[in-house]
Amino acid sequence: MVMEEELRRIWGLFPTGVTLVSAVGSDGRVYSMTANSVTSVSLEPPLVLVCVGHERTIHDLIAEGGKFSVSFLTSDQGDLALHFAISTNDRSEDSPVEYRTSASGVPLPQDCLASLECQLEMSHQAGDHTIFLGRVLELNRGEGRPLVFYRGGFTKVEEP
Repeated sequence: MVMEEELRRIWGLFPTGVTLVSAVGSDGRVYSMTANSVTSVSLEPPLVLVCVGHERTIHDLIAEGGKFSVSFLTSDQGDLALHFAISTNDRSEDSPVEYRTSASGVPLPQDCLASLECQLEMSHQAGDHTIFLGRVLELNRGEGRPLVFYRGGFTKVEEP
């Protein structure tokens, strides 16, 4: 447990962007989770990586349905990030955000900094998470500044 606690503190020194990963369930409802384990993998082809805990509802939705979105949150969406950080708050009816559905059926949260519509390319089990690699199908850009997670809390990025 000491190693886990220290590892959490050390990773807290690494600022990360905050995203919302969303997918549609077989019940037609939107499910989302907050994620900062997200990264660009390749521009050609356009690939994104996201890590999802096995206990999250959205884990199986991505693994089985294959379509999902990764949306970059703005600096004023900290409450939204906190809401979806709790695994019991992953359903749309509990959501403090509205979604629109893309032409390919991917849910996109409104008012985000940017959203990537993705199709699952491959996955890899890694401890208590699965690494999902998605091909970016569509891009959507909004306005604002990014929400950043640092030392266990949210912070803002100032323009250079």
